[in-house]
Amino acid sequence: MPLRAHPRAPAFLAAIAVVCLAFTPSPSAVAQSDAPPHTEPTDPTNLDSILQRLDANLRDYETGVPSFFSKEHALSELQLGSDTSTYRRTVSDSTFRVLRASDPGQPVQLQESRIVNTIDGKPTTGDADTAQLDSPLAVFGVFSGALKLVSTSSRACFQYRLHPPKNNAPIVIDFSSLPAKDRAPGCQYTEKTSGKALIDPASMRVVHIETRTAGHEILPGLHGDWDWSIDYARVALNGKTFWLPSTIRSTAIAEPSNAADDGAPTTPGRITTASNKPPATTMASKAAPTYHLLETFTAYHLLTVESRILPATDPAAPTAPPRP
Repeated sequence: MPLRAHPRAPAFLAAIAVVCLAFTPSPSAVAQSDAPPHTEPTDPTNLDSILQRLDANLRDYETGVPSFFSKEHALSELQLGSDTSTYRRTVSDSTFRVLRASDPGQPVQLQESRIVNTIDGKPTTGDADTAQLDSPLAVFGVFSGALKLVSTSSRACFQYRLHPPKNNAPIVIDFSSLPAKDRAPGCQYTEKTSGKALIDPASMRVVHIETRTAGHEILPGLHGDWDWSIDYARVALNGKTFWLPSTIRSTAIAEPSNAADDGAPTTPGRITTASNKPPATTMASKAAPTYHLLETFTAYHLLTVESRILPATDPAAPTAPPRP
């Protein structure tokens, strides 16, 4: 699934009971889980060999990672042009969830969702499931699709260039979109994207990804360059170690527009601030907006669903009278 900056972060639609299960594996368990089973030795100087290892890592992740949740802390910033009076900063804390789900006969899907708990330190009002992360750059698809950017299957979309490691430094693989005429029919990445992935030569795990997408639709009718990056860290879940996002950075700078001349809004369609009011539409605010988003993920735990079957009650049975 291609990653996207989603202007309206979807809510977690089902209310379920969760149990926090922290697990600290032994050092041997951590070391063993870094190497997927039945993996041939990887040649760090050969692109095909590295991509095959990354494919094995991805399969191991997709088939083994359990449903989980974590704490998400997000700092969102907005400024219109160089006018510092339009600067807005919002801090939110959420519960981010990844749920394994599938229909009969279909492959497992990793469904991402969040519930915003507080905005600027204040509990969200109304229905928490409808609270929105305060940025059009809420990146969805990271947990389910980011690693596919550097994989054998994505050769249908990208051309890769390998920089072999030097002195135990990370292996670097650059990637950039193939010309439209050269992309395979099944390519899902249709935007012009370039970036790089850093791979730890000891574990052969991706530890960092960064990309730039030109002309991305930041908000309806608002386009510009979108940069985002992910840092990965080891996380122990259910007796195995997985490499999951620890930090996501996202920045978008919209293209200057004379939107007022053609009837389009001069400010983005959705700007949520502490006061819930967008900056006034002035000559200064017609400048290109810049968005920044910094997300950190901590305290990963298993997400489990509990169900109980309650005994049936006899409707004819007398009930105790209420206490006076």
